[in-house]
Amino acid sequence: MLHDKMDAGLTFDGTVVKVQKNGTEVGLTNYTLNIATTDGCTFELVFKQEFCNTLKANDTITVEYSATLNKQAKVGRSGNTNKTWLM
Repeated sequence: MLHDKMDAGLTFDGTVVKVQKNGTEVGLTNYTLNIATTDGCTFELVFKQEFCNTLKANDTITVEYSATLNKQAKVGRSGNTNKTWLM
């Protein structure tokens, strides 16, 4: 499961643009996007076990998505951070 937490200055656009495994696009049937999380994350991706079973050492998973700066964005200084982690 991939978790993502955005600062208040970022608004997630609500869609995952692209998930790739070793440079090849992963089909939507291999994961679920959860926006209504209970752990304070902005969103999470839950990968299906069948997909996880295909992973090997040194595989690369790339997740691309977008967010928009909103009225709470910090402009001209550090801020608007985004944290992602796996569980």
